[in-house]
Amino acid sequence: MTEGFPQKELVDNPRTRWIVSTPEKVADAIWEAGPGGKAERYVPRVYGLAAALRVVAPSLTRRVLGGGGRSLTPSTGGDQPSS
Repeated sequence: MTEGFPQKELVDNPRTRWIVSTPEKVADAIWEAGPGGKAERYVPRVYGLAAALRVVAPSLTRRVLGGGGRSLTPSTGGDQPSS
């Protein structure tokens, strides 16, 4: 969680808290993906399952995500219309 990407909605909810990673885990992933390292890293690692599903079962993934039109990111308020 950083100032640029506030995740208060996710951290406050026990069901979604696991989605938000820590700066240490992100730093480790960057280090592992450095020169001579892994080509790709997902933080948290479970996100790799979603990427694999998109390749293995794209139509199922689209169906589960409702056609891809739904956003999986929380609102930061910046997308709200101004009055």
